This record gives sequence, C-alpha cells and structure tokens, in this order.
Amino acid sequence: MLRSFRAWMEIEITGANPERCLNRFARKDLAFWRLQTDGPFRLTCRVYASDWPAVQRELNAALCVGKILRRGGLAQTLSGLRHRKVLVVGLILAWGMAFAAQYFVWFILVLPSDQIPAERIRKAVAEEGVRFGVWGQGLDTQWLKNRMLNRIPELRWLGVHTEGGIAVVDYSVRDEPPAEGQPLTDPANVVATRDGVVLSLTVHNGLAAVEPGQAVTAGQLLVSGMIDCPTHTQITRASADVEALTWRHLRLRMPPSAAKKVYTGRTETVKTVIFQNQRRNISGNSSIFGMTCDKMIETWDLTLPGGWSLPLSIETVTLREYRLKPVFQAESEAEAAIGPTADALVCADLTAGSVTSRTLKITRTDSGFEAAADFACREIISRTDPLNPFGEEASHGENHQRRAHGANHQRIRLLR
Repeated sequence: MLRSFRAWMEIEITGANPERCLNRFARKDLAFWRLQTDGPFRLTCRVYASDWPAVQRELNAALCVGKILRRGGLAQTLSGLRHRKVLVVGLILAWGMAFAAQYFVWFILVLPSDQIPAERIRKAVAEEGVRFGVWGQGLDTQWLKNRMLNRIPELRWLGVHTEGGIAVVDYSVRDEPPAEGQPLTDPANVVATRDGVVLSLTVHNGLAAVEPGQAVTAGQLLVSGMIDCPTHTQITRASADVEALTWRHLRLRMPPSAAKKVYTGRTETVKTVIFQNQRRNISGNSSIFGMTCDKMIETWDLTLPGGWSLPLSIETVTLREYRLKPVFQAESEAEAAIGPTADALVCADLTAGSVTSRTLKITRTDSGFEAAADFACREIISRTDPLNPFGEEASHGENHQRRAHGANHQRIRLLR
C-alpha cells in the first residue's frame, strides 16, 4: 500500500548474469519487487526512484546495463495536476466534503417494531429536529427522548445515535395496560350486553348462571363472581366467553333520486415537488376546477440503491371535472344502495361477531323509499361488571356504629 504513494521506477536489467545485481541490491538494502525474468540475460523489476543512483552503482559493479521502462507512484500520478490548479482545489474540496458529510444526518433508520409503525416514529422525530441535513453531533438525545415520550405515550424509552450519516432510532414500547374499568384483581360478574339466546358458554373463572339454549336479557347475570362453598363463599373475578344469537331491526329511508357524476371530459395535471414537507408547484393549477372534480394522486419517491429514501418526492395530481345530475332510482337500485349501508351499520355495532342472515324489505313511498331490515347475528355478549359484595354489610355496620355512638352520648347526658 505504501509503495503506491512513493515514486518508483520499472527498470530492465541486461547482462551476462543479471541475478548478481539482485544479490547486490539485497546486500545494500535496496528494495525491489515485481521481479520478472525474460530469458537468461534479461529481467525486469521495480525500485524506488530515490534509490536510482545507488541502483546504477550496483549495476555498473555487476557489469550490467539498466534501462528505465516507466515511472509510477502518487507523485508521478499527480505531476500532471501541477498546471491544473482548479482541479486540485476541486479534489481537495471534494475530499473535505466527503470527510465532513459523515457528521451530518442524511438518512433516518427506525428499527422495526410490531407495536408502533415505523413511519409514525420517523415523522415524530423529524418534527423534533432529526431530519435530512442536520448536524448529527448537535443532537440532544436526552431532550429528544423526553419530547418523544410526551408525544407518543406508548413509548417506554427512545434513543438516537448517528453512524456515518445515518441516524439510528431505537426504542422500546410499554407493556399493554389493563382494560379500562376495574383492575384485573377486583371482584366482578359477567353480565349480558344485549338480549339473545345463549349458543355457547366458556367459563374461565366463576360460577355459570345460565346454560346454552337459554334466553337472556341485557344486563342479566351470566357468570357470578360469588361461588358458594360448603364452609364459605368465595369471591373472585368472573371471566367467560358467551356467544349468543341476537337480532337487530333497522329502518332506513332513501330519497327517490340521487346525484350522479357526469364527467365533462376536462382534465388537468398538477405536478408538485415535495422536499422535507415543503411543497413547490411546478406545473398546473390545483384550484382550476374548484370542488367539482375527482382527484387521483400518484407519488414518486426518490430512493437510492439499498432502499434508502431521500426527503424528495414528486407528486402528480390528475383532476377530472364532473357535474352532478339528479337521476331517479328504481327499486332494484335502491336495494343495491340500502343493503350495503345496513350491513355496515350492523357490523359496526357487533362485538366480536358476524351476521348470519338478513331480511330486507323495501317499500316505495311518496317521499322516496323506506327499508325495513332484520338481522340475525352471532356475537359475544359477555361483559365484565364490577362486584361489591360488602357494600350492604359496610353500610349496615356504619349505621350500627352511628346508633351505638348516639346511645352512649345519651347515656352520658343522663348521668350528668
């Protein structure tokens, strides 16, 4: 490696016995390498340019002739730059910029986690100052950690360190908190959330109060947290999965006509350059159609080989103008529109269940269409309800103490 920096010469040695020159080089500590033989009377090797006078003396002493074939080394390579000062300055600046670039942040690497999306962490740290082009040595990691813990409550710890222009974000997530309501150790019953017929009952803890096939109402006790034993009553936190058949009835109304999009054929394309959340419109007018247009967005992100994304992207928005035209609907069209809406409303109200059957009846009225939908559902209806078995005993005890205190006070007054 060091030989490539020092000036060297490749020479050709010719004589009756050129190997004698190599022996004399070795005795005089003259370095030579890249030895190649070209017949019995000729060989080539490389020596340092600074040793050339001593090499000539040894060649003469060995009755050999030396010829310089070519020169090399860093000095020889850069000798052509002596008259190109601008190029030399450019090389020095490029080397200095490459050296200083490692102290800036060019990419942000968020270690993956199943609990919190990496994009959420990346966006939050960017808003706190860890972004493209910042001075990596100036990041206050302690301040950043405190800010991130306040922004994202799910975090337990977060740290940022730089590695050659890459800001690595490492974090850990808090343990999942218990469900809202009473702590998991408090006594509780399991009650029904709505009316239904019990299909299956899986009791994890507690005493079952109903059986499969039994009809229950909302709020009815399903599994008790008080278990009667021969010698005592055990109080626990009941837990169970109760699946039941439930029903729902919806009534929906729909106007006789609906607005339909009719495209005019007029389109517009808007291109925007986005750099670090700063937008710059480079073509088109995004407000040419107002609000009466469809908008299709395509985003092209600048990505380097290896998957490293730069904070530069080009967004292309295609606008299609349309006008709203009232169209009267047939009964089949009304059913096609009301059915999915009713299904979505019922599915949003279900608790870990599904719809087993649906009956939909649509009637035309003077004001449009009226739909009556009946749903049969299979869902979990169990809910934990806090249990306070000592509430009445505690209140009775307080009243008893209050009466005893009053009697003692009256007795003292009589004695006086």
